[in-house]
Amino acid sequence: MSKKKNTQIETNKTLTKQELGNKIWEAANEMRGSLEITEYKNFLLELIFYKTISQRFEEWFLKYNGNIEDIQWLNDDYYEDNSSIKSPYSKNEYEEIKESANKNLGYFIQHQYLYSSWMKDNARNFSASLLNRSINSFDSNLRGKSENLFENIFKTLSDELYKLSTNEAEQTKKLKKLIEIIKDIPVKKGQYDILGFVYEYLIGKFASSAGKKGGEFYTPHEISLLMAEIVAFHLKHKDNIKIYDPTSGSGSLLLNIGEVFQKFNKKKHSVTYYAQEINESTYKLTKMNLILHGVNVSEIHARNADTLKQDWPIDKINSTEPLRVDSVVSNPPYSLKWDTENAESDKRFRSYAVAPKAKADFAFLLHDLYHISPDGIVAIVLPHGVLFRGGNEKIIRERLIENAEIDSIIGLPSDIFYGTSISTIIVILKRKTNDEKNQILFVDASKLFVKEGKKNKLEISHIKKIADTVNNKIELKDFSRLVDVSEIRENDYNLNISRYLDNFKKEEKFDLYSTIYGNISETELDEFNEFFTKFLDIKNQLLKPTEKQGYYLFKDPENIQETIFNSSSVQSYLNSYDALGKRIYNLFKTNFSNWDALKTLNKIELEKLIINFVFNQLEEISFLDKYDIFQILMNSSLVINDYLEYFEFNKFLDKTDEEILDFIKSTAQIIEKERVISKKTKLKEAVIVKEIESWDHEIIHPDMISSVFFVDKLKQRQEYEEQVNQISEEINSIIETISDEDKTDMYFDFKEKDDVWKISTKKIKKEAKNLKTQQIEDNSLESLILQIDELENNKNNINNLIKDLNKELISQTYNTFQTLTNEEIIEILISNWTNLIINNLKSKSKKIILDFVFRFENLHKKYEDVLENINSEIKENEANLATLLSELDANESDSIAINKLIKILK
Repeated sequence: MSKKKNTQIETNKTLTKQELGNKIWEAANEMRGSLEITEYKNFLLELIFYKTISQRFEEWFLKYNGNIEDIQWLNDDYYEDNSSIKSPYSKNEYEEIKESANKNLGYFIQHQYLYSSWMKDNARNFSASLLNRSINSFDSNLRGKSENLFENIFKTLSDELYKLSTNEAEQTKKLKKLIEIIKDIPVKKGQYDILGFVYEYLIGKFASSAGKKGGEFYTPHEISLLMAEIVAFHLKHKDNIKIYDPTSGSGSLLLNIGEVFQKFNKKKHSVTYYAQEINESTYKLTKMNLILHGVNVSEIHARNADTLKQDWPIDKINSTEPLRVDSVVSNPPYSLKWDTENAESDKRFRSYAVAPKAKADFAFLLHDLYHISPDGIVAIVLPHGVLFRGGNEKIIRERLIENAEIDSIIGLPSDIFYGTSISTIIVILKRKTNDEKNQILFVDASKLFVKEGKKNKLEISHIKKIADTVNNKIELKDFSRLVDVSEIRENDYNLNISRYLDNFKKEEKFDLYSTIYGNISETELDEFNEFFTKFLDIKNQLLKPTEKQGYYLFKDPENIQETIFNSSSVQSYLNSYDALGKRIYNLFKTNFSNWDALKTLNKIELEKLIINFVFNQLEEISFLDKYDIFQILMNSSLVINDYLEYFEFNKFLDKTDEEILDFIKSTAQIIEKERVISKKTKLKEAVIVKEIESWDHEIIHPDMISSVFFVDKLKQRQEYEEQVNQISEEINSIIETISDEDKTDMYFDFKEKDDVWKISTKKIKKEAKNLKTQQIEDNSLESLILQIDELENNKNNINNLIKDLNKELISQTYNTFQTLTNEEIIEILISNWTNLIINNLKSKSKKIILDFVFRFENLHKKYEDVLENINSEIKENEANLATLLSELDANESDSIAINKLIKILK
């Protein structure tokens, strides 16, 4: 029997974040002997960057010329006077191409130095010297502003190859390993922040060393996104904005603001970016990341310098006037030591005070504030200590508060940054107008996080809740509060969040009467009022009143969960989530009813649709926070976004509905097998048929078709699988009754690794044949072996039924796939997306009820061991001990002591 794979059209499979992370880590371990992690990171980032701009150049040339094959003529050698190769372009035309490339992209790359040329024939001709020539050619073709922007951007690749080896052949070998890592990395700007991810991933893996050098803390994407949501909302009325990060790191803060601003302003090139970074390699990363994300060269202003030593940006060359921007965002190194010489006369600080030498936190804040326009906004990450430390920091706080320049303070969860577990905050600053109240919004978001490995992480719903709270100045109990300046003065300008929000964990209170008698007080049950109001039948089913007024006992404390879930009102509540699922299905059905709607959809529009549905159209649902619904829908949107990228990559926008249908059907991945119906004889040829052994598709999987067209068969398969599981449990139960002495190699195999005997179905089957011919006693080992054999036979029969059913489904789903209409494909996609959401909503509804079950069970346990019972138990134990002591034989002196002890116990 032979197998072959039918791949009529290859799909372009790019690396996911997880796959990329795994490849990076494996290669890092392989190369650890020759490269430090920071050096490895720099080589990798520069190669990713070169690959990306190389591909961008090819995309540009295709648009410019219309024929990608003509790119082969972009070679300086062909335009030398002594060249024997005749190009279809004149020398002047070639120079025009160079000029146009520099104008539109900021750079020009000759054909032989393109990344795709490196990779030709599996990079057979690639070498360290070719890389060197590529970088030199790239640099020599830079013009004007690009010379400064791209200066030293490939310094590691051009000047530090010796770190790989002093031997060129060995350099080439190691470079090829690195190129192999980046081969499948996506370079489309819509997929994810590749450079930022690589940077964050490596710092995360080596946080104990690389992440702590020079305050090199990567701003996690979620914190960056939160700051961007607040800043972009404030600037939403503007057509064009200038944004600045004086400690730019990877550039992620700037990039996120630019991306979020597009929600409000779809105009291209509406953001001008200013960035300053003291670390040279990280400064390069800022520039690379901005260019990688399609920012025009003319919109990037970056500088490698010390922000605190020399003010920048300035309004114009040879001017000392600061450039005012619409927003400054930063995550500066925490509590950095700095040089305060001449700081008192510095315009940035002199109206406030000079930050302490040992802690530059407020120096960065004042620098940021200095550079915003009157209606601008600052968002800065700082250590928690700036809120309450004394000395000059208190003077700065006081002046900021009295000037009404602090808008909001957001307390973040601890352990959210790589390389540090320090508690951090985000401070939002604005210049308030005279008619605005001088108030500060305090937000305690320290408990909003999910655990991811050893670190804490904000989810998208957390980000939205915080941003909504700050942007709309919402006050929420124990979460956010607007505080007037008068109260802050009373607190001596201490801005510690706990002074204004009660964020301490409440101590559990105990009812004295309940502690003694074990009853539950009405007061403690008051915290369940909302639950009892929603589920009117529950209180009487769960509790019964005691003789003491206002106190209750659980009727059946061992079955609290069963009582609650059997309640008709609880069942009605759980079923109501089906109606919510139906509404979400209708939302998608209405908005994604055809290819015209789907192929023009993007992730920004999808998010807007979800936000509008959850926060404007959906009614309140008891016990379910709207931000939880938003999280569930946004989690599902990640799956939908993968489909949207598939549509974009495969140019659905340029295809008719018929062409889309043909494309989808032609890109199924099929594994066929040949089956011999009759063998070859002298009289006739062999009859061989091809059968589909399995099939799949990037967007329409077999199970998706089954869930729409073959629901009954899926149910049947599930029933079979449940029967198999039940039989396996029965077999395990029988095995547990067999003593260790009877577990011998007659029926078992000894597994040395686990130091246990495992049942051998092969041995049992063989021995069972013999045992069936014998008279077997009930409950004997042999009778148990026969039972196991019978159960194994039943399990095998059901597994064969499952196998046959799966074969049927493979054939039927593929045949159905080939007959699908566009309408049916879209219906399958929508059903798949909404089923995922509905399942998550149902899980959430059960969790909500289970949380109440857990609280009721804890309330019962709280007063289960009551003082009265404990006292009775002590007295009973004392009486038993006294009886035992009285029965002891002892000499005269011991008997006196024993009798004394008996009297005490009685």
